[in-house]
Amino acid sequence: MTATDATEPGTEPADDTSTDVAPAHRHPKAHQRAGRLGRWIDSRTGIARVGRGALNKVFPNHWSFLLGEIALYSFVVLLLTGIYLTLFFDADSTGMTTYDGSYGPMQGVQVSEAYNSALEISFDVKGGLLVRQIHHWAALVFVGAIVLHLCRVFFTGAFRRPRELNWVVGCTLFMLAVVNGFAGYSLLDDQLSGTGLRIGYSVLISIPVIGPWLGSLIFGGNFPGDDVIARLYPIHILVVPLLIIAMLTVHLTVLIRHKHTHFPGKGARDDNVVGERLWPTYVFKAGALFFCVFGALASHVHLPNMRALAAEGVAFLEHYSVTAPCGPSRVSLLTGQYAMNHRAVRNGTPLRHDAPTLATEARKAGYEPLLFGYTDTAQDPRSLPADDPRLKTYEEVAPGLVEIVRMRQETDSTAWEAHLRGKIADLP
Repeated sequence: MTATDATEPGTEPADDTSTDVAPAHRHPKAHQRAGRLGRWIDSRTGIARVGRGALNKVFPNHWSFLLGEIALYSFVVLLLTGIYLTLFFDADSTGMTTYDGSYGPMQGVQVSEAYNSALEISFDVKGGLLVRQIHHWAALVFVGAIVLHLCRVFFTGAFRRPRELNWVVGCTLFMLAVVNGFAGYSLLDDQLSGTGLRIGYSVLISIPVIGPWLGSLIFGGNFPGDDVIARLYPIHILVVPLLIIAMLTVHLTVLIRHKHTHFPGKGARDDNVVGERLWPTYVFKAGALFFCVFGALASHVHLPNMRALAAEGVAFLEHYSVTAPCGPSRVSLLTGQYAMNHRAVRNGTPLRHDAPTLATEARKAGYEPLLFGYTDTAQDPRSLPADDPRLKTYEEVAPGLVEIVRMRQETDSTAWEAHLRGKIADLP
């Protein structure tokens, strides 16, 4: 609203130049320039009025309305991960090569370039397996969320006039999602891909009149064809995603035009929406939901090497530590205390010489705790002479432990290096 749109009783409308520009002594010049730029853009586009309307849009509170958002966020994850995978995938099913990558069981096997690039993404590209499996799970969630969203719309009657167009758009989105999912897993040129393509080819040629022509067009001849993967690739990464983006744009535009439906309740009428405004409440809720969806997709990723490493470790399931860096965090582990209790809050801050630790308690029980590693524990100066060299470093050993091999950065660690050289021939 400008200064001439409304005025308080008993005042004259203010001039734009006198009300919009803040005094120089109150705002930095950069803020003034930004304000002038914003007013210039608004005077030519009217974006401020549109922005105020968008930020004031109300969204229903019921959880079932989040199903559509889950589908939207899954699609965003698909786009992000798909762009990454596109950088490494080679959609060539005719050229053959001998696999010589990191996956042992396939080494020396003749495979297509498409399948070879899929193996390289999974086992040789940094983060490739993680991104590929997030992409896989996002595709499943995308289709599943659309189905649940359509069920919510159907069983609540939200497809009725004037929203029947959005119902058609939603069903079209579902079909596009299924088609793109089929095209995606067909690209790998593996056994699953071949089985799916054989079924797809049979469906195509069974279409009356135009079926054989469609099969020849997509496959480049009879099954298996030489061109099918090369033709499905642009369909999967370009054509169908653009169609989905267009349908989503239409879907959201119609949604804004007709507003959300909502369940009966206090204050709910046919001509309003009861819920929360887009800014600030719903923006933070939607943002949190996006990261929850992303995290849930990543949690299903199978990382065999990381799982095997974790299986051989020891998990402190009931331990919660808020200390950093290394020295204080290890003191917390050895004493079972928070930093505010053991007071060794940084590297170089000594631990009390009489503080009970896991090692000192084990000695009381008759054990001799051995240390293969390091604890980075500074010594208590009250228990040592002033000229003791152990007071000049924080890389000392915690009370109660017997150091077997010196593994220190600041002081001599030649014994540890000699041990490694005896195990690893090419150690620098």
